[in-house]
Amino acid sequence: MNTRLRRSHCPASMPACRSARGAGFTLVELLVALVIFSTMAVIAYSGLSAVTTTHERLSEREVTLADIGRALSLIERDLRSLAPRRVWAANAPLPPLSAQGPMLEVSTFGRGRVLGPDLGLVERIGYLSDGDALYRQRWPAPDRLPATRPDQQRLLAEVEELRWRFLDLQGRWQDRWPVPGAADADAWPRAVEFVLVHSRLGELRRLVELPEAPQP
Repeated sequence: MNTRLRRSHCPASMPACRSARGAGFTLVELLVALVIFSTMAVIAYSGLSAVTTTHERLSEREVTLADIGRALSLIERDLRSLAPRRVWAANAPLPPLSAQGPMLEVSTFGRGRVLGPDLGLVERIGYLSDGDALYRQRWPAPDRLPATRPDQQRLLAEVEELRWRFLDLQGRWQDRWPVPGAADADAWPRAVEFVLVHSRLGELRRLVELPEAPQP
């Protein structure tokens, strides 16, 4: 009789048969191994996907925070370098600081210079929000004609609201500047508070103390 045929009918009690059967894996063992491997692969992929998603969200948040920091620093710089320079717009005078609603305009020394006698480097800067973003405006010259349009730069996205408050010399908060009926429209407040309402980060509030206004 053929040796292969005899071994296929070999009883399990014989040592030779036990050795032949232990040389490989059964179908059930292979299926169990595949299930375990597949489960571990799914777990590993899920973990890697979660780590990647978290990293992307953190990167986006870092970019947003950096943009917010730059925008707030720029507003503070312009306010702290306020210049005592009235401007003319459409044949009407505007004080050094003018604000109503979400719009604010200031005469400021360019590039963060401090208060000084040289008014030749004064710029006219504006800030506003349209309910979707924060914008910075810069006019080509402080005085402008009715047709003059400013260069507009979008500083920060997802800004739903922009609010201003002004601390007058009597220590009272005002919602606009100059105060209606003020004796000196060219005077400026002691401090400015502004609030940005960001769609994801909520309210961002800053208080900026202004330089002392020059005496006439």
